[in-house]
Amino acid sequence: MDRSETHETYRRLLQSRGVRRVAARFGLDRQVRYEFVDERRSFHGKAGTVNGEGLVRLPSNSRPEPFLLLTLLHEWAHLLVQRQKNRPRQTPHGADWRRFFASLVHSAVREGLFPGNEQEVLRHATAGEARTYLCRLCGADGQPLLPPPERAAPAYQVGEAVHFTDNRGQVVAGTVRRVNARTYTIATADGTHVYRVPLGYPALARADAPLPAPASPWRVGMRVQFTDGAGRLLRGQVRRVNPKTLTVDTDDGLQYRVSYQHPRLRPE
Repeated sequence: MDRSETHETYRRLLQSRGVRRVAARFGLDRQVRYEFVDERRSFHGKAGTVNGEGLVRLPSNSRPEPFLLLTLLHEWAHLLVQRQKNRPRQTPHGADWRRFFASLVHSAVREGLFPGNEQEVLRHATAGEARTYLCRLCGADGQPLLPPPERAAPAYQVGEAVHFTDNRGQVVAGTVRRVNARTYTIATADGTHVYRVPLGYPALARADAPLPAPASPWRVGMRVQFTDGAGRLLRGQVRRVNPKTLTVDTDDGLQYRVSYQHPRLRPE
């Protein structure tokens, strides 16, 4: 599925009777605008509110149609959270988002939009999984529509002394307390803090080995500017420094994942 085919699939979904019924049920059939943008590796969609109008950006990431539908429901849940009055500040995929996403998925299942995958998408929504690839959807032949994601093999064992650089650029020393499916649980030497560090985290090493050089000069709290998929200049503050991207809270209330390689990413 190339870029134009993905965008055409999104258009067909938006115009389909079942999807339109779901949208109407949650008041998403009005004051919502859609943009189709180039492929983004760091996210599958983006939703926000601009001048009182909902804006959903749908990228051309190649996925089978059921995953594109999950992406659309995911972004609609963000819009519903943002439409709440006097809502407290919370994480992007917090309790309110999970509640709205589960309601949207239940409504889509009742409309028959996930034939043969009803139990899996309901499990996915109940678990509050934000990443679509965690949903194991199958085709009519019973085979998975997407291969399972590759997972890094653990390089450290329980009890090993390690150190790593956190998202504020501080070096943390500790001991591996547990090896999980995707992360290490690492307790600091004084026992005051516990961290969950991804298995493939690049800035992690044994205590007697040197740490890799920092992946970027970015730091939490820095002011930056960049352009979005529509070419608009955005300004904001770095919320989190990830291995390959920055999480940025923009001045207009949106949140973006911006690649280090973004050609228009600059300190402000």
